[in-house]
Amino acid sequence: MRVYLIKLKFNTAVHFGDDQATPDKSLSNITMHADSFYSALLIESLKNGGEEQLRETHQIFCKGALISDLMPYYEDKYFIPKPIIHFYSNQKTKKQNQETNQETNQEDQKQKDKFGKKLKSLKYININSLDDYLRQGQDGGQYNPEKDQEMLDKIGKNQTRVMMCLETVEGNRQIRLENPMPYFYGVFSFAENSGLYLLLKINEKDFDLIKSLIYSLGYSGIGGKVSCGLGKYEIQDCFEIAKEDKLKMFDEHLDYKKYPSFMTLSVCFPKQDELKQAHENANYMLLKRSGFVQSAKYFDTLVKKKDMYVFAPGSTFKYGFKGDIFDVSKDGNHEVYRYLKPFFIGVKYEKKQNDTRV
Repeated sequence: MRVYLIKLKFNTAVHFGDDQATPDKSLSNITMHADSFYSALLIESLKNGGEEQLRETHQIFCKGALISDLMPYYEDKYFIPKPIIHFYSNQKTKKQNQETNQETNQEDQKQKDKFGKKLKSLKYININSLDDYLRQGQDGGQYNPEKDQEMLDKIGKNQTRVMMCLETVEGNRQIRLENPMPYFYGVFSFAENSGLYLLLKINEKDFDLIKSLIYSLGYSGIGGKVSCGLGKYEIQDCFEIAKEDKLKMFDEHLDYKKYPSFMTLSVCFPKQDELKQAHENANYMLLKRSGFVQSAKYFDTLVKKKDMYVFAPGSTFKYGFKGDIFDVSKDGNHEVYRYLKPFFIGVKYEKKQNDTRV
C-alpha cells in the first residue's frame, strides 16, 4: 500500500462539532475526525454512483485502506495531535536541584510551571518537532511549545454567527417550531495559506476512486450547515509521502513497527478480541461519538446513531490493533457505519532505569 498526503484548501468557513460530551453549537473544532469524514465519503459515493459505488467504497476500507483525521497545516508546516504520554524526570537531577540554594529552586519551578501551562494548552504539534517533544524529561529535550503555538494561531480564527432554529428533535422525531428561536453557531475560517490535510493509505488500484470522491465532496461540503454554504473546499496538493523529501518525518514514523510505541492520528477503537491487549500500558483520552443518521431511506424520522466512547487522536499504545468499521444503526432500514480504525505512527519515549513518573 502507498501513503498519500492530501491538502485541502477551504473556500468557506467550516463548522466541526466540538469534542465535549454535550456538544456546544456555539463552538467549532478546527479539525474533523476520521469517522465523520468517512461518513461524508459514503454519502458522496451514494450521490455519485448509487448503492453499488457506496458498497465498493466501503469494501476498499474494509479490506485495509486507512484514513487519518483531518489535521491542520500552515504553509508547508504539518501538524499532528499532541501525543498523550507521561514524561519522566531523572532522580539524580532532582537531588542536585535540592542541593542548590532555595532562590534558584523557586525560579526553576516558576519556569517549569510556565512551560507546563503552555504545553497543556497546546493541542497540535509540528510533525518536525515530534522527536524533540518526545525527548522531554530526558537529556537533549529542546522542544519549544511557543513556536508551534505561534504558527497555530496563524491558521485561522473562530467566529460566532446568529442563526434561526426552525426545527427541533423530540425523542426520535423532528418537529417544526411554531416560534423560531435564534441561536449562536460557531464557525472557523482558515487563513489564505492554511487549511486541513489528511493521510490516506491505500492500494494503487483504488486510489483514483477515493481521490475523486474527496474531490467531489469539496463541492458538497463537510461538517455542519453545508446547506448554508459552509465546509466547501478544493484539493490543493496531493503527495505520495515516500517520494517527497519534505515529508521525510512522516515517512520515518509511518514505519511504526520499528518503534516501541504507537500513536494514532485518528479516532479509533479496537475490536472485542483486541481490547484487553490494546488497553495494556496505553495512554489515552476517550471521546464520545454520536450524531444523527443522514439518510432519508433509513427511517421516516430523524434517528440518532448508537453512541460510542472511543480513543482520541494522540492516544499512545504499546500494542497495535486493527480496529474496525462498526455498525451503529438502531433498527433502521440499512446499516450505518462508524469508521474507527487507527492510523498509527511510531513514537519513542522510553523510561530510564532511575527515572520516576511526573
